[in-house]
Order: sequence, then structure tokens, then C-alpha cells
Amino acid sequence: MLGLGVGFYGLAGNEYPLGGPITPTDIASDDLLFWFDSLQGLTSDRGTVTVWQAAYYSESGDLFAIPTVAGQTALIAGTPTGVNGIGTGGANTFELKDAASSGSDVELTLDTSDGGWTIMGIYTATDWNGAQQALFGDPDDSSNFFRHDAADSFTVKASNQARTLDLDSALTDDDFVSVMLVCSATGDLVLFINNTAQADTESFSDATKDLVIEQFGRRATADTLTGKLKQLIVWKKALTSDERTQVDTWSQDYIS
Repeated sequence: MLGLGVGFYGLAGNEYPLGGPITPTDIASDDLLFWFDSLQGLTSDRGTVTVWQAAYYSESGDLFAIPTVAGQTALIAGTPTGVNGIGTGGANTFELKDAASSGSDVELTLDTSDGGWTIMGIYTATDWNGAQQALFGDPDDSSNFFRHDAADSFTVKASNQARTLDLDSALTDDDFVSVMLVCSATGDLVLFINNTAQADTESFSDATKDLVIEQFGRRATADTLTGKLKQLIVWKKALTSDERTQVDTWSQDYIS
């Protein structure tokens, strides 16, 4: 007699129904803008990253993150891998391009009034409070960015309007953490650390404050990230509680 059963796939202590674990492409997929995964799309030359291609991009063509200073962005040893943000020279960043070589800049605008948006990164810093360090920004100016301040807080600036959200507690140096900022269609902001909503919430003055992203790891030409990047994801909507729970389940294999 043939017995039927349900199989499970396990990874780092998590178990999922047969077919494998969920990924960001399974979560609010209609509104997923991009996903950069340090386990995919990396091209390196003697240990340094030269091209990082998005694992997923919803717009036409492909999306690439190119280090602005060649030879400075090293691969991280270990499993899963990651990418150093600052590199060895102290002034590196990743700029978004539409081609791996000689590509044009890609500037992505998140429309707050059209369902809101969600930005997140799984990353770390060698010294969270040592200096201001940006996760997302625009190389052209300081009107749009998201950064950890030189204190226990994060600041987001969209369409030249800044809001600061205090953390419930300090982040631990060199620990990978899931940092997610959710903006509603009316401009209300909630910060999540490892899917825990922080007590301090803020709001933009209105729903016209759209966020522009064109680079990782720096605000304009300052606030360079000193840590390491594992995952970078942006959705063109404010994720629901259920969707955030799915993200949290997936992220357990990357945070520490």
C-alpha cells in the first residue's frame, strides 16, 4: 500500500512545506520593486565585487548595483555570504545602473500616495553609533535618504522632508539585523527591527512626500555605511502584518 505524506524542507532550523522556503518574490509579489540578494548576481574579481545584479526587478530591463570605487568592495566569507558596504578605501557606495558596464543611472521613485512603500535591508555596521550611515540614498543631493544616525535612531528624508524615529534599544555592532521602514499611503511611518515595531512613530506632512532611491550605502557623498549588506528589498506598497510575518520567517536565515 502506497502511503502519502507531506514533505518538509529545512534550512537553518526553519521548516516549510515541500517545495522550499518562501522568498521575497512570494511576498506581495505584484508590488515588489527590487530585491538584491548577496547569494545571487555577484560578479567579483580577485575577491572584490565589480557588479551586483538584482535577483528581481519589476521594471523593464535589468537592474545593477555598481561600486563607485573599483576594487574596494570585498566579499564576506561565510554562509550565507554578504557584501562589504564601505570596502577598504572608506568612500565606496553602490549606484543603481541599467547595465553592468557603461550603464545609465537608474532613479526609482516610491509614490507615497499610491499605496505607500516598504524599504528594508538585512545588514550590519561595525559601529552603529560611530557615525551617520545611510542604507539608501541619492548621489545627486541629500533630499532623499534613509540612514542610521550617530545615536539610537533612524532618519528618513523624502522629497526634502526629514523624520527621525527613535529605537527602543541600541543595535549591536557587527550583528546582522533586519531593518524595515513602512510608509502608509497617507505618509505614516513605522520602523521595524527584526519585525518588532518600534514605539516611536512619525508622519510626513502629507502624501506627496515620495522617496527617491538611486544608491545603496551612502547619502549623497556622505554618511557611508561601514558594515555589510546581505539583503536589500523594496516594495511599492505598505506591507501588511501578515506580509511582514512572511518576511520575518524568510529573514531568520540571514539575521544574527
